[in-house]
Amino acid sequence: MNDTGAAGIGPKSSDTGANPPVQSAQARLISVQQIELLLGHMPLIIWGSLLVYFILYLWLVDRADSSIINWTLGLMIVLSIARTAVLVAYIKKKTTVDNVKSRLPVLYTFSVLAGTLWGVFGYVSVSESDLIVSVIVIMVLTGMVASATASLSVLLPAFALYVLPSMLPAAYKFTTFSEPKYFWIGVLICIYLIASIHFARGINKSIINGIKLRFENLKLVDSLTEQKARAEKAQADAEHSNHAKSRFLAAASHDLRQPLHALRLLTATLDVNTSNEKQKHIVSRMDHSVKSLEGLFDSLLDISRLDAGTVKVEIEHFNLQSVLDAIGNAFADVALEQHLELKVEPSDHIVRTDRMLLERVLMNLTSNAIRYSNSGSITIKSELVDIQQTGPRIVLSVTDTGVGIADKDRERIFDEFVQLENPERDRSKGLGLGLSIVRRITDLLEIDLGLESRPGTGTTVTLLLPVGEIESISSNRDTHAIIRDSLEDILVVIIDDEEDVRVALRGLLEEWGCHVLNASGADEAKEKLADLETVPDVIIADYRLRAHTLGTDAIDSLHEFYNQSIPALIVTGDVAQDRLSEINARGFPVLHKPCEPGILYSYLYRLTNKLY
Repeated sequence: MNDTGAAGIGPKSSDTGANPPVQSAQARLISVQQIELLLGHMPLIIWGSLLVYFILYLWLVDRADSSIINWTLGLMIVLSIARTAVLVAYIKKKTTVDNVKSRLPVLYTFSVLAGTLWGVFGYVSVSESDLIVSVIVIMVLTGMVASATASLSVLLPAFALYVLPSMLPAAYKFTTFSEPKYFWIGVLICIYLIASIHFARGINKSIINGIKLRFENLKLVDSLTEQKARAEKAQADAEHSNHAKSRFLAAASHDLRQPLHALRLLTATLDVNTSNEKQKHIVSRMDHSVKSLEGLFDSLLDISRLDAGTVKVEIEHFNLQSVLDAIGNAFADVALEQHLELKVEPSDHIVRTDRMLLERVLMNLTSNAIRYSNSGSITIKSELVDIQQTGPRIVLSVTDTGVGIADKDRERIFDEFVQLENPERDRSKGLGLGLSIVRRITDLLEIDLGLESRPGTGTTVTLLLPVGEIESISSNRDTHAIIRDSLEDILVVIIDDEEDVRVALRGLLEEWGCHVLNASGADEAKEKLADLETVPDVIIADYRLRAHTLGTDAIDSLHEFYNQSIPALIVTGDVAQDRLSEINARGFPVLHKPCEPGILYSYLYRLTNKLY
């Protein structure tokens, strides 16, 4: 464990007054934090992996060696139960500096066993005679590795012990095929593993640095055994942790979004090209998993954008019913699944605010109301009231019959990562960012936010909206009805230093009828464009490219090359506040990785039709 977490804490051996026992204690404290972080991910790792394994088993049981497949499924079930039992025991008895050394080998053993079972499954399933099965299996395995990059990187040995035995058997199997070309698939899998380990090392380093920040003050570290000193420094420690969180998110998000973005595009392309119902079901489940991870990233991105001040507010007059219709359509099925009644009362009120941001606020409030209501109803309604201090206002309210909120928790629920009814940190209940985003957006729009609640009875959240004028309602709203053929034959230049992203994006664009030119930078793009007589219709550029160059500079270079402005779109995985501010200052439309294919299509449609 010392190799992954303890190095670099406290005075170096050459410093005056070096204290090896203190260094050892600090290393164990870091190990404790790493294990606690890993345990938080374990329910999703264990049962998500088993679910994917079971779905693949149902599909492959008649296609591969059923005896081995049956054995691997049985062993995976036994392993999942054993891991769950250990997880429960570890949660009941917290990890401490005294038991941390005994827990690490157990976690490493589980990782290598799970990886080995996946490796056996991949080796048996991959077959030269059924390449569709082989492709699906490899996609699932690479997806599992990408997921492990996010969840297991906190303990780097656990990550390596999982991904290497899970992928290498399938890679070796490809090298044994009779066709020489399949040998290179095995090589590419190995390259992917090397890249994943590289990303995992970077994430692990960010996590370790974040933990180290909690112990920066050596005086605090030396007095950790004294309760009074811990209490006095608690606030400073919390602030350090918060800064570490922000730096970690900024550093890790870009690298994590790259493979997720490629996987999102590949899944969309595979869905277009798949007609078999069983295969479509698997693709649908893969897409659902990617969207879930994408949703978590989007919440983090919203926080970063709001904190960076890069969210553009577009005030307009509009009929509130249009937003209520969107909410009703989005949550009707969700409420029905939870056995709740969603009541969206009709409204003829005209309001004046930002339509998209108000919809996002209402989305988060409705989602939160459904999540914490076990029975009853969710009611959304509006009414016109006359307030003495401000004059007429539209009161928009969301009322649920859920668990309610105690008085002492009413302000705290608007903080990041606070979930009152989710002490076990169930990932299906999100990250606890929804109400924090609501608070930020309402502050930005200068909308008064109110809350009334009784524990066990329910909660009502109210928004005081400015009254709009019917004569000022915007009439130039863009239609959502986009003809698919409208992108036929346009020339799109993709500039991205990640080959996987370029290949995935090209495949999707070509399915839409586009002509695509791929390049890793502006110079390569100009070399390829020099042989063409046609000016590109649109440029899609990643923001951070190789050699410290930026996508905005690459776009400028192509504008200069053609001596004219070409519609361009920045696609980025950055969530750092300074980066978001830089992009916003240049005025290019921005799409964040991983992007929804339909939204990408809409952006290209708007750019090529000069709607920006």
